[in-house]
Amino acid sequence: MKKFKEMRKGITERLKPHDAKKSKYYGKQFDRNLEVKKIKNLIKGIQKLDKELQLFQNNGGFYGPSKILDGLADAENELYNYQWQVEKGRWDGEIEVDS
Repeated sequence: MKKFKEMRKGITERLKPHDAKKSKYYGKQFDRNLEVKKIKNLIKGIQKLDKELQLFQNNGGFYGPSKILDGLADAENELYNYQWQVEKGRWDGEIEVDS
């Protein structure tokens, strides 16, 4: 089994910001409907993860799993915030890369 530090580094590398790559949508017009659809799919995925977490022997009432629950709640909250911004038109226009 990999050491915890190695595993954590691998996770960090996998989940690091996607700044190094251009979006496949670069230069195209932002599509609100497509983005909201993707957001809703992510929210459903988080809700499925929450249901799986509830099946743990030590569920969200314990420190370790409760930290996972906190992360899921934070992620879902940010998705709802982003969805609100998308629906209000904040990201409309041509998709660009921030410099």
